[in-house]
Amino acid sequence: VVESLPTARSAPKCENTVQALLCRNLNVKSATLLNATSSRRIRLQDDIVTGFHFSVSERFVPGCTLKASIVELIREGLIVLRKVR
Repeated sequence: VVESLPTARSAPKCENTVQALLCRNLNVKSATLLNATSSRRIRLQDDIVTGFHFSVSERFVPGCTLKASIVELIREGLIVLRKVR
């Protein structure tokens, strides 16, 4: 019984250490996930803006004066940007 006392005393410390490590790892993984999500969102916004620019440049070719087409293009772009936010 005397030999098991040091082990019994250190068990709570080990348990606390393990819990602390698990919590730390969970926090690190959570932060990494948030950063990855934010990064993906930024890339998605960049892709949408790039696509929008290409679409605009295609519709604004010299000689094209379709005002309705331009207005519709702007509306589409605003709808997409609202969805991303």
